[in-house]
Amino acid sequence: MGIYVHLIDFDPPTVLFKFVDRRGLNLSRGQERSVEQLYFREDFARIPGMAIEEPVRLPDLLPQYRRRMLKDIDLETISRAGFRIVVGYPLPLIEKALFPPCFRNCVAG
Repeated sequence: MGIYVHLIDFDPPTVLFKFVDRRGLNLSRGQERSVEQLYFREDFARIPGMAIEEPVRLPDLLPQYRRRMLKDIDLETISRAGFRIVVGYPLPLIEKALFPPCFRNCVAG
């Protein structure tokens, strides 16, 4: 299991914690409940806020992510076959991460 920590752009003090399985996929609802139960038991040591370091910024993250995600996808074949790709995620994130360089002929909406 892993954890994805994300600072919310439009709400800087908000931090999103997303737990994923060992393949990087979302947990099932049952697995989420198990994590929540462990959290609410509060069987863990708390650290003072001063001990939390600044977030690490990864300026090349989007291009690296895009390259690795698309390395095995043949966009030409998908386009020739007339298939459509449906991506379900908040639109600003998709536009920022994928649309400009990868799906030039797609219309977001």
